[in-house]
Amino acid sequence: MKSIERGNRVLGVHINGIAGKDQKTKALGKNIFDWLGLEISADGKTGTPTVWNGQKWVYFSDLGAFSINEQPAEKRGKHYQLSHWLSVYDWVI
Repeated sequence: MKSIERGNRVLGVHINGIAGKDQKTKALGKNIFDWLGLEISADGKTGTPTVWNGQKWVYFSDLGAFSINEQPAEKRGKHYQLSHWLSVYDWVI
């Protein structure tokens, strides 16, 4: 979330396909960006980070609202999972 606040480009990479010390790989995990979100302000200029606690979306405890690129009218005042904007890739050797 801090990286997003800073304006950095962010992507996710599943590394479960890389064999561990036991030479085994794991099943594809969940998309972490489905569990993180951003609540867009009514004016579309700030975002408040959220996290899914298993039952509902709650505000991110370590970071408050921050400036974002102004969002179009149809996105203002709404909540979006980060997976709406951010991609996750599967590492393939």
